[in-house]
Amino acid sequence: MNEFTEMAYTRYQRTWRGFEAIFRCGGSATLSSYCESVHVNYNGMKHWVAANGLSVRRLKRSHRAATSPVVTSGQEDTVGAFMQFIPASVPAVSTPMHGVCISFPDGVKLTLQECTPEGIVTLLDTYARRRSAREAERSRYKPTTATSCAGIP
Repeated sequence: MNEFTEMAYTRYQRTWRGFEAIFRCGGSATLSSYCESVHVNYNGMKHWVAANGLSVRRLKRSHRAATSPVVTSGQEDTVGAFMQFIPASVPAVSTPMHGVCISFPDGVKLTLQECTPEGIVTLLDTYARRRSAREAERSRYKPTTATSCAGIP
């Protein structure tokens, strides 16, 4: 017995495919935030997911397994740090960009293998906020007089 109308089933199926597409494009989101962004009832979506034998946990696990790099013992020192910047809300899946290089005024250079325009905006905003916070922190600890202690500038 099918407890979903054809229209509801189609809408939930389309929502699930869009949610899966976020992960294929390198993004991340929660099902509740994605449902909110596409105006789909989250409780109904959860019920549909369970009724169709799907699982957000399995989806995320399979995506991580498919995208995580394999590090051999010789590569351990060459693998750089990675931080993924994710927009707070994901209104639509945008086309990923490849090989993006960003040079900041303070000399930091980033090369992103794959990213979205929204991810770049979030990255730049986060970088600017953290840099401002670091500068504010440094200015609090500068000496207030022009003289230095024991020859230290």
